[in-house]
Amino acid sequence: MEKNRRYVVSCWLLAAMLVFVSCNSSAARDPIAAADKPAGSAAGGASGTSGSAVVMTATGVPGDIAYAFQPGDNSHMFSIHTVNRDGTENKLLMSVGGIGLNQPAWSPDGKTIATWGWLSHYTISIYSFNTDGSGLTRLTAVNNVYDMFPDWSPDGKRLTFTRQYPNQNNRNEIWVMNSDGSAAALVAAGYQSKWRPDGKWLVFVSDKSGNFDIYTMDVDGSDLRQITDTAINERDPSLSPDGRKLVYSAYADSASTFEIFVMDADGGNELQLTHNDVLDLCPRWSPDGLSIVFMSDSVTPDHSELFLMNADGSGLVQLTHTPGNSTASFPSWNPVAK
Repeated sequence: MEKNRRYVVSCWLLAAMLVFVSCNSSAARDPIAAADKPAGSAAGGASGTSGSAVVMTATGVPGDIAYAFQPGDNSHMFSIHTVNRDGTENKLLMSVGGIGLNQPAWSPDGKTIATWGWLSHYTISIYSFNTDGSGLTRLTAVNNVYDMFPDWSPDGKRLTFTRQYPNQNNRNEIWVMNSDGSAAALVAAGYQSKWRPDGKWLVFVSDKSGNFDIYTMDVDGSDLRQITDTAINERDPSLSPDGRKLVYSAYADSASTFEIFVMDADGGNELQLTHNDVLDLCPRWSPDGLSIVFMSDSVTPDHSELFLMNADGSGLVQLTHTPGNSTASFPSWNPVAK
C-alpha cells in the first residue's frame, strides 16, 4: 500500500497535491521526485521567466509519441522528447532554459504541444509551443498555483487543465480556456480532465465519493455522471478515439501495484490489461485505437520507461531506454502519426 501512495505523487500530481499522500515518503518511489521541490526562476512574462533570458532548443521532426524526459541528475529541468512507435528516432524535441517542461499534450493538428512548466517552487503554468520550436507562450499566468495536465479539445480551440492551490490544502479544480489562454473559466472540483472525442463532455477523476473514481460531465460542469464506483482508486482516464472505450490505471489498498485497465465508456465490461507487481501508469490510446502507450518501472524500480501494447494487452514492447537514472514519463500521441 505504501508503494501505491508514494507513486501517486509522480503520475497524479507531482507536487504532493493529494492529501492522503505522505510527503516524506514520496521520493523513495517517485521516478521524478525531484520535481517535488523545483528550484526554478520566479514566474515572469508570457514567454519565459523574469530576469533571465530564455534559451530554447528544438531539434528535428517530431516522432509518434511525445514524452517528458528527466535527466539523471534529478534536476527539475524536464524537457520534451519524442520517439516513434517502434522505438526509433528517440530524440529531444524542446528544451527551455529556466523552465522545466512536463506532461506534453499534442494539439489535434499535430502542430502544437501544450505542456506545463516549472517556474518556481510556488508556480507551475501551462505553456504551448510549435513543434518546430517557435511560439513558446505562457498561457496561464497566475502565481502561487500549480496548473497541470493540459488536454486539447477535439477542434483544437480550447484546453482543459487542473489547477491546484498548494496553500489551500492542495485544493484542485478543473478549468477550461481558449487555446491562446484567454477566457479561462472554472468548471468544477476535480483532477486530470480530458475531452471526450465529441468535444461536449469531459472525463475526469474526483474523490467526492470517498475514494478516487472516474466521472464525466458537460463542459460547463452540468450533468455529472459517476462512471466507476469501486473499492479501488482509479485515475489517468483516457478515451479511445471513437469514444467507446476508456483506459485508466488503478490500484487497491491490499495490493502493491498499479495496473492498466480498459472498460466501456459507460463503465461496463472492465478488463485488466497488465498483471505486474510494478507501477504501470498514464495509459494513452494511439490515434488508430489499436495500441496503448504507458509508463512503467518494470525494468528498474524508480526508473520509468515508456512501453507499448496492443489494445487487448498483448504484444508488449519497451520503447525508451533512458540512460543512467533518467526517466521517461507522461506519453502523448502525435495525432497525425502514421
